[in-house]
Amino acid sequence: MSPSPPDVAALVDGALREFGRLDILVNNAGVAGPSGAVENIDWKEWMRTIEINLMGSVLLSRSVLPHFKQAEAWKNHPSSRAAAPQNPQPMLSAYAASKAAVIRFVETLARGNAPASH
Repeated sequence: MSPSPPDVAALVDGALREFGRLDILVNNAGVAGPSGAVENIDWKEWMRTIEINLMGSVLLSRSVLPHFKQAEAWKNHPSSRAAAPQNPQPMLSAYAASKAAVIRFVETLARGNAPASH
């Protein structure tokens, strides 16, 4: 099942009710996705992999960022060796692409949300 904004918001709200604040986010959900040559991969399976691996990280990050800006908190977005340029995974193209996108998303997130220097 792909993540949805209402489901992610409910998850974050539940954590805030239970614990009162958020100190850490580990975006570690993911699926391996379909295996095979790009031209043979079912489109729905390709998109499911992108939605879970990439969009799950995006949605959860968007939901927790306002709370993290109010406190010192830590974010962790594990990716995969499959995303590394020196380790191509031709039979896991959807997975590798989704994990490479997570890396780039985290890089832009870090730059856009870094504390201002004094």
